[in-house]
Amino acid sequence: MHPSPPVPAPPGLLLIRLSEEMAVCVQLLTVIELEVADLIKAAPLRNRPAPEALQKIDLLSQTLGDLSACLAGLGKVTFPAPGSADWAAPALGAIRLDDLRCRLTGQAVRQDPAQHEVEFF
Repeated sequence: MHPSPPVPAPPGLLLIRLSEEMAVCVQLLTVIELEVADLIKAAPLRNRPAPEALQKIDLLSQTLGDLSACLAGLGKVTFPAPGSADWAAPALGAIRLDDLRCRLTGQAVRQDPAQHEVEFF
């Protein structure tokens, strides 16, 4: 027996949750940018495209930050009630990361340590 899918949040709450997820991505990109900058400084040879790579990371971070702010603003707008309980199913069904889908739907994220292992390929 499969558990029933969670009832999605109202549109405003889902937009706010999306905004929060993007804000976390911005924080992660900022950390990556600083780590890459340190690697570039410590490299014995200077790589010409390296500063350009940092600029691309910064642009991505700023873009995600602006999108996060936009979603947060939209989350404060009053939307009409969705026509059905599964109104967000197409959008949420496209999300491949279970933890992310759980956070967006307001479910508890499983704390299985094996689930967070990283595979390098």
